[in-house]
Amino acid sequence: MNSEDKTGCIAHQFDAVALEYDFMAETFHSSGFFLDHLPQGRQLALDLGCGSGFTANDLAPHFDHVIAMDLSLDMLRIAQAKRQPANVLYCQMDVNRLGMSSKFDYIISQSVFHHLNDIPAVLENLKQLLKPGGRLVITDVVSERETPPTIVYIVGAFQEYIPNWKKFGRRTAYRIFRFRVSHHWLTHLASDHYLSQDTFCQLYSRHLPDCTFPKAGHVVWDKPAK
Repeated sequence: MNSEDKTGCIAHQFDAVALEYDFMAETFHSSGFFLDHLPQGRQLALDLGCGSGFTANDLAPHFDHVIAMDLSLDMLRIAQAKRQPANVLYCQMDVNRLGMSSKFDYIISQSVFHHLNDIPAVLENLKQLLKPGGRLVITDVVSERETPPTIVYIVGAFQEYIPNWKKFGRRTAYRIFRFRVSHHWLTHLASDHYLSQDTFCQLYSRHLPDCTFPKAGHVVWDKPAK
């Protein structure tokens, strides 16, 4: 599959699950890590792979303007309908091909980079998009198995059902389970390719000198101020 076909496939996969993905995000989402690492400059932030807009919405009170982009038009429609502060601009764009002239104080991304065609090239581009003294914060999925078998996700959904029932109630727990074993979601997961934590650290350290890794799959980098 070439890069354009892969990008189109990912967009289609997320369009297909947009409503239920938004429900999952509403149930489990937390912007805490990104809010805990806000930069000093607070003019312009960029949210790469914003989904249905939870993190962009949470960033809005802290910045003059937030640009939030995603491949999925259906995700963006939900974001615009449910989470549309006046200072947030949602747009459809491919992280692999960011054609932007603005410079940002803060660039963030959550669970997106394992979808990218060329992580080093994207990182180098993002470094250019940051203002001197700006901050880049990326969180992603890491795994010792590059592509875990589907049965791992199904077993995990069964294991989480009772804890979710106790925490959220039967109806919500069943909806979570139904999403996690759905054909569309399992098909998407089967196409994911993850880095191990060691490989993750090695890759990002090469391109983001002096970056830190506060926890597994999390990287924070400050662009040197001129």
